[in-house]
Amino acid sequence: MLVESMFEVRAGATQSDNYRRVSTGEQDGTLATAGFGVDAAGRTPRTEYRAQGDLDWIKYPDNAFDTQAQGYFDGDVTF
Repeated sequence: MLVESMFEVRAGATQSDNYRRVSTGEQDGTLATAGFGVDAAGRTPRTEYRAQGDLDWIKYPDNAFDTQAQGYFDGDVTF
């Protein structure tokens, strides 16, 4: 069996002095983030898989915008 993998989980916060990105009436606030990164591949006698991704979810203060997922994920499994 061949297995190579990396997986990380992260969480954080970013302070912005203008999170709405407007020219007047700026508002400051903290954006909350949570995400993960993965780079894994493996092979057994019956299967082969591969997964790569880097995704983060971003939550804006006061629900100014919908919570967003940013990044990518790509994977496949062969039987």
